[in-house]
Amino acid sequence: MKYSIFVFHLYFIKIYLGVYEWPTNEYYWLTNDLIQNVYQCSRFPGKCTFSSERQINVKNHEKICTDQQKIESEQVVLGNEKRVMDELIEYTGLTSNMRDYRVTNFIVYDIETLEQSPAEYVDDDEGRNVKACLKLATIATASNIDGDEPRYFERYSSEPEDEQDLVNQFMEHLFELVKKHEKTVPREIREELMDLSTKISKEYKKPKEKRQTKQLMIWNRSKRQLMSFMKLNVYGFNSSKFDLPILLPAIARYCHLNGIKLESMLKKQTGYMSVEVGLLNFKDILGFTSPVRLEKYLKQWNAGEAKSIFPYR
Repeated sequence: MKYSIFVFHLYFIKIYLGVYEWPTNEYYWLTNDLIQNVYQCSRFPGKCTFSSERQINVKNHEKICTDQQKIESEQVVLGNEKRVMDELIEYTGLTSNMRDYRVTNFIVYDIETLEQSPAEYVDDDEGRNVKACLKLATIATASNIDGDEPRYFERYSSEPEDEQDLVNQFMEHLFELVKKHEKTVPREIREELMDLSTKISKEYKKPKEKRQTKQLMIWNRSKRQLMSFMKLNVYGFNSSKFDLPILLPAIARYCHLNGIKLESMLKKQTGYMSVEVGLLNFKDILGFTSPVRLEKYLKQWNAGEAKSIFPYR
């Protein structure tokens, strides 16, 4: 049945009248349930929810509608525009040819775990909300340091001491890479760091009233900045909420037994965004990008995704 619709506006109220053929003198009053007031995008049902009371708006939208989202990050400069190296050149003995020096060495790692029933660890009354208890099984590492090859560490058994032994091997390998990294830091930076340490030590030996307080503050800040070049970043994907909470107890015990200081620990809600262990700085790569799954993150950088054969399965 074909009919035409006429809309009359009476004091901001819409009245819908319909006719079967035109011209005619017979009109029909159409109730609101017979009128389609809202048009919706039909390109991606279930995904796109765009709608409008004007059909032309929906048609224009469908021309550009897509099921892919483009995220563009906006970088804003805050604080002093002077770079760290500019301050070091100004306040220390570094020469201007060090202005563009950057640390390019880094390590990446990933762990695999085995799931076990919570009943093996806790009483039923306490473990009702626990979905799984994870046991560390393997750790894999790789770096861009010259001469380093990807390494793989495997747990020998389910005994607690074997988990600690696994983490010990992992940490010893990382500190070996730190030594290699230190050799790549320019000699000028290492010598300036030693010189600053000597100056600061001598200044603190003076009576408090005779110390150069302002100069001491500048030296300490410059020393921290120079030390950052000696540190080696260790990145994991989503490590703040998964890898680090599993590794930290064993890492802390390793540090305690070897006299290594846990320098700092930066948390964001329940995640560990940064953990400094000696000259190692564990970070989550998701802290430097938009929230994304691993496969999409790799796709952004045209990197392939592959899983090896796990020997413990």
